[in-house]
Amino acid sequence: MATNATLTNGVAGTNLLEIADVRSQPISKWITHMLQVSDNTESEFLARLVSKQLGFDGSLESVGDALKSALTSAGIAYNTEAGSFPADLVLLDGSGENENNLVSPAYVNTLLKKVLNREGNFGIIYQGLPIAGETGSLASRFKGDNIDAAGHIFAKTGWTRTSYSLAGIIKAKDGTDLIFSIFTVGDLPDTTKQAIDNLATGFYRCGDKLSSQTTPTN
Repeated sequence: MATNATLTNGVAGTNLLEIADVRSQPISKWITHMLQVSDNTESEFLARLVSKQLGFDGSLESVGDALKSALTSAGIAYNTEAGSFPADLVLLDGSGENENNLVSPAYVNTLLKKVLNREGNFGIIYQGLPIAGETGSLASRFKGDNIDAAGHIFAKTGWTRTSYSLAGIIKAKDGTDLIFSIFTVGDLPDTTKQAIDNLATGFYRCGDKLSSQTTPTN
Protein backbone atom coordinates (compact mmCIF):
# COMPACT_ATOMS: atom_id res chain seq x y z
CA MET A 1 0.00 0.00 0.00
CA ALA A 2 1.39 3.41 -0.98
CA THR A 3 2.34 5.66 1.92
CA ASN A 4 3.23 8.81 -0.02
CA ALA A 5 -0.23 9.65 -1.42
CA THR A 6 -1.20 13.32 -1.55
CA LEU A 7 -4.71 14.53 -0.81
CA THR A 8 -5.84 17.48 -2.91
CA ASN A 9 -9.10 19.40 -2.58
CA GLY A 10 -10.72 20.26 -5.88
CA VAL A 11 -13.45 22.70 -6.87
CA ALA A 12 -16.28 21.57 -9.12
CA GLY A 13 -16.68 23.48 -12.34
CA THR A 14 -19.80 25.17 -13.63
CA ASN A 15 -22.44 23.94 -16.08
CA LEU A 16 -21.90 20.35 -14.98
CA LEU A 17 -24.27 17.52 -15.83
CA GLU A 18 -25.61 15.59 -12.83
CA ILE A 19 -25.61 11.91 -13.68
CA ALA A 20 -26.85 10.47 -10.36
CA ASP A 21 -27.86 11.30 -6.83
CA VAL A 22 -28.76 9.34 -3.72
CA ARG A 23 -31.58 10.35 -1.41
CA SER A 24 -32.79 8.97 1.90
CA GLN A 25 -36.09 7.15 2.20
CA PRO A 26 -38.80 9.35 3.80
CA ILE A 27 -38.62 9.36 7.59
CA SER A 28 -42.08 7.77 7.65
CA LYS A 29 -40.54 4.67 6.05
CA TRP A 30 -37.69 4.70 8.55
CA ILE A 31 -40.23 4.71 11.36
CA THR A 32 -42.27 1.88 9.83
CA HIS A 33 -39.21 -0.31 9.29
CA MET A 34 -37.86 0.39 12.76
CA LEU A 35 -41.18 -0.57 14.37
CA GLN A 36 -41.66 -3.68 12.27
CA VAL A 37 -38.28 -5.31 12.90
CA SER A 38 -37.24 -3.59 16.15
CA ASP A 39 -34.15 -2.07 14.54
CA ASN A 40 -32.35 -0.51 17.50
CA THR A 41 -29.70 1.15 15.35
CA GLU A 42 -32.36 2.83 13.25
CA SER A 43 -34.20 3.92 16.39
CA GLU A 44 -31.01 5.50 17.72
CA PHE A 45 -30.42 7.37 14.47
CA LEU A 46 -33.99 8.67 14.49
CA ALA A 47 -33.43 10.03 18.00
CA ARG A 48 -30.21 11.71 16.85
CA LEU A 49 -32.11 13.27 13.93
CA VAL A 50 -34.67 14.63 16.40
CA SER A 51 -31.78 16.13 18.34
CA LYS A 52 -30.35 17.85 15.26
CA GLN A 53 -33.78 19.02 14.07
CA LEU A 54 -34.48 20.70 17.41
CA GLY A 55 -31.16 22.51 17.57
CA PHE A 56 -29.19 20.10 19.73
CA ASP A 57 -25.86 18.62 18.63
CA GLY A 58 -27.04 15.11 17.72
CA SER A 59 -24.88 13.43 20.37
CA LEU A 60 -25.90 10.58 22.66
CA GLU A 61 -25.77 12.99 25.57
CA SER A 62 -28.30 15.29 23.87
CA VAL A 63 -30.91 12.63 23.16
CA GLY A 64 -32.73 12.80 26.50
CA ASP A 65 -33.26 16.57 26.39
CA ALA A 66 -34.11 16.48 22.69
CA LEU A 67 -36.74 13.78 23.11
CA LYS A 68 -38.28 15.57 26.08
CA SER A 69 -38.43 18.75 24.01
CA ALA A 70 -40.22 16.84 21.25
CA LEU A 71 -42.61 15.28 23.76
CA THR A 72 -43.38 18.71 25.18
CA SER A 73 -44.26 19.98 21.71
CA ALA A 74 -46.56 16.98 21.27
CA GLY A 75 -48.26 17.69 24.60
CA ILE A 76 -47.48 14.29 26.10
CA ALA A 77 -47.64 14.09 29.91
CA TYR A 78 -45.62 17.17 30.74
CA ASN A 79 -46.46 18.59 34.17
CA THR A 80 -46.89 22.25 33.32
CA GLU A 81 -47.65 23.18 36.94
CA ALA A 82 -44.48 21.60 38.26
CA GLY A 83 -42.50 22.59 35.17
CA SER A 84 -41.05 19.14 34.78
CA PHE A 85 -41.58 15.64 33.47
CA PRO A 86 -42.54 12.75 35.76
CA ALA A 87 -39.67 11.52 37.91
CA ASP A 88 -40.05 8.06 36.40
CA LEU A 89 -39.22 9.32 32.89
CA VAL A 90 -35.50 8.86 32.18
CA LEU A 91 -34.33 8.77 28.55
CA LEU A 92 -30.66 7.93 28.12
CA ASP A 93 -30.61 6.78 24.50
CA GLY A 94 -32.80 6.43 21.44
CA SER A 95 -32.63 2.67 21.09
CA GLY A 96 -34.06 1.78 24.49
CA GLU A 97 -31.18 -0.57 25.20
CA ASN A 98 -29.85 1.33 28.20
CA GLU A 99 -31.27 -0.55 31.18
CA ASN A 100 -31.32 2.65 33.22
CA ASN A 101 -34.03 4.13 31.03
CA LEU A 102 -37.30 4.62 32.88
CA VAL A 103 -40.67 5.00 31.16
CA SER A 104 -43.85 4.06 33.01
CA PRO A 105 -46.72 2.15 31.37
CA ALA A 106 -48.98 5.11 32.14
CA TYR A 107 -46.69 7.43 30.21
CA VAL A 108 -46.58 5.05 27.24
CA ASN A 109 -50.37 4.90 27.28
CA THR A 110 -50.54 8.70 27.06
CA LEU A 111 -48.56 8.44 23.83
CA LEU A 112 -50.69 5.55 22.59
CA LYS A 113 -53.88 7.62 22.98
CA LYS A 114 -52.49 9.99 20.36
CA VAL A 115 -51.46 7.06 18.17
CA LEU A 116 -54.94 5.52 18.41
CA ASN A 117 -56.54 8.82 17.46
CA ARG A 118 -53.96 9.39 14.73
CA GLU A 119 -53.27 12.90 16.00
CA GLY A 120 -50.92 14.85 13.77
CA ASN A 121 -48.28 12.51 12.40
CA PHE A 122 -48.91 9.84 15.02
CA GLY A 123 -50.93 7.91 12.45
CA ILE A 124 -47.58 6.88 10.94
CA ILE A 125 -46.82 4.97 14.13
CA TYR A 126 -50.21 3.23 14.04
CA GLN A 127 -49.65 2.14 10.44
CA GLY A 128 -46.17 0.84 11.26
CA LEU A 129 -46.97 -1.27 14.32
CA PRO A 130 -46.48 -5.04 13.95
CA ILE A 131 -49.73 -7.00 13.78
CA ALA A 132 -50.25 -10.04 16.00
CA GLY A 133 -49.74 -13.27 14.11
CA GLU A 134 -49.18 -11.46 10.82
CA THR A 135 -46.34 -8.97 10.46
CA GLY A 136 -42.98 -7.85 11.82
CA SER A 137 -41.82 -8.91 15.26
CA LEU A 138 -45.31 -10.29 16.05
CA ALA A 139 -45.60 -12.50 12.96
CA SER A 140 -44.71 -15.67 14.87
CA ARG A 141 -46.65 -14.81 18.03
CA PHE A 142 -50.31 -15.17 19.06
CA LYS A 143 -50.65 -18.69 17.76
CA GLY A 144 -52.33 -21.75 19.32
CA ASP A 145 -54.73 -20.81 22.12
CA ASN A 146 -54.22 -17.10 21.33
CA ILE A 147 -55.01 -17.36 17.62
CA ASP A 148 -58.31 -15.51 18.01
CA ALA A 149 -56.36 -12.32 18.84
CA ALA A 150 -54.25 -12.57 15.68
CA GLY A 151 -54.86 -9.63 13.36
CA HIS A 152 -56.46 -7.60 16.16
CA ILE A 153 -53.45 -6.50 18.23
CA PHE A 154 -51.12 -3.82 16.87
CA ALA A 155 -48.13 -3.47 19.16
CA LYS A 156 -44.43 -2.81 19.62
CA THR A 157 -42.28 -5.40 21.32
CA GLY A 158 -39.54 -4.57 23.79
CA TRP A 159 -36.67 -6.57 25.25
CA THR A 160 -33.51 -6.06 27.31
CA ARG A 161 -31.60 -8.50 29.52
CA THR A 162 -33.93 -7.69 32.41
CA SER A 163 -37.26 -6.87 30.79
CA TYR A 164 -39.91 -7.87 28.30
CA SER A 165 -42.67 -5.54 27.20
CA LEU A 166 -45.50 -5.16 24.73
CA ALA A 167 -47.49 -1.98 24.14
CA GLY A 168 -50.00 -0.92 21.55
CA ILE A 169 -53.60 -0.98 20.41
CA ILE A 170 -56.24 -3.70 20.49
CA LYS A 171 -59.30 -3.96 18.30
CA ALA A 172 -61.18 -5.98 20.91
CA LYS A 173 -63.58 -8.82 20.23
CA ASP A 174 -66.58 -6.65 21.17
CA GLY A 175 -65.46 -3.84 18.87
CA THR A 176 -63.90 -1.69 21.58
CA ASP A 177 -60.62 0.11 20.89
CA LEU A 178 -58.16 -0.44 23.72
CA ILE A 179 -54.66 0.82 24.44
CA PHE A 180 -52.37 -1.22 26.66
CA SER A 181 -48.85 -1.49 28.02
CA ILE A 182 -47.46 -4.65 29.61
CA PHE A 183 -44.06 -4.40 31.32
CA THR A 184 -42.24 -7.27 33.02
CA VAL A 185 -39.00 -6.53 34.85
CA GLY A 186 -36.47 -8.68 36.68
CA ASP A 187 -34.96 -12.14 36.36
CA LEU A 188 -37.49 -13.40 33.83
CA PRO A 189 -38.11 -17.01 32.77
CA ASP A 190 -38.31 -18.10 29.14
CA THR A 191 -42.09 -18.29 29.44
CA THR A 192 -42.44 -14.54 29.98
CA LYS A 193 -43.14 -13.66 26.37
CA GLN A 194 -45.87 -16.29 26.15
CA ALA A 195 -47.40 -14.99 29.39
CA ILE A 196 -47.49 -11.48 27.93
CA ASP A 197 -49.28 -12.78 24.84
CA ASN A 198 -51.77 -14.64 27.01
CA LEU A 199 -52.54 -11.47 28.96
CA ALA A 200 -52.90 -9.34 25.82
CA THR A 201 -55.24 -11.97 24.37
CA GLY A 202 -57.26 -11.72 27.58
CA PHE A 203 -57.55 -7.97 26.99
CA TYR A 204 -58.77 -8.68 23.46
CA ARG A 205 -61.45 -11.04 24.72
CA CYS A 206 -62.62 -8.78 27.56
CA GLY A 207 -62.90 -5.59 25.54
CA ASP A 208 -65.14 -2.98 27.16
CA LYS A 209 -65.55 -5.14 30.29
CA LEU A 210 -62.11 -3.90 31.32
CA SER A 211 -63.49 -0.40 31.88
CA SER A 212 -65.52 -1.65 34.86
CA GLN A 213 -62.60 -3.45 36.50
CA THR A 214 -60.85 -2.08 39.57
CA THR A 215 -57.07 -1.83 39.39
CA PRO A 216 -55.40 -3.75 42.25
CA THR A 217 -53.49 -1.60 44.71
CA ASN A 218 -50.96 -4.23 45.76
